[in-house]
Amino acid sequence: MKILVGIARVIVGVLFIFSGLVKANDPLGLSYKMQEFFEVWHFHWLDNYTLIFSIVMIVFEIVAGAVLPAQKPEVPILIGGKSEATVRRTVEHGDGWLAMFVSARKFAEFVGQITERAAAVDRPVPVRHGFEVWCGLADDASVARELVAEKMQALYKLPFDKFERLCPAGTPKQVADFLRPYVEAGAQSLTLVPCSPSWQAGVDAVAEVRALLTAG
Repeated sequence: MKILVGIARVIVGVLFIFSGLVKANDPLGLSYKMQEFFEVWHFHWLDNYTLIFSIVMIVFEIVAGAVLPAQKPEVPILIGGKSEATVRRTVEHGDGWLAMFVSARKFAEFVGQITERAAAVDRPVPVRHGFEVWCGLADDASVARELVAEKMQALYKLPFDKFERLCPAGTPKQVADFLRPYVEAGAQSLTLVPCSPSWQAGVDAVAEVRALLTAG
């Protein structure tokens, strides 16, 4: 997968450079086309700047084409699932594992399996693991539980009891305490799906959880 992504980036970069070089042969021609566009859009006040726009576009395409193949950091590829195939795919194709509905203990065990598999096949160890979790966030823990229970039961058509031990509900501190073992086990990113009294309250609560985890 990573090889295919690299090849695709090189191809796109070459296309950008080729397009820019073709336009560079006749920047005035490109400026005339831009002038026609501006006339259609009734942007007549830009007519005197079409040559400048033409040169800027040409330079952008050539520079972007040269930079794109070497762009860092790359978008990480995280593999979901909880099977042996997930371990293999994460080692062979991914930058890390994306977990959901697992305990902190299971998370740590699975990360260990990925590390062992990478060592066994002599490949770099994927370390950009993530954890996605539904959570209830409110000043009152009982309110938080009701909010997340309502959303999850409506979505999954199952009693909340099936998920409760893996879906924290409470104040930002209580949720942060629940998530800390995942961070200690190797989760480099956390994706919270908050259920709160309001949208803004959810955003503020998640920000507080992040601050608590960052502060240690």
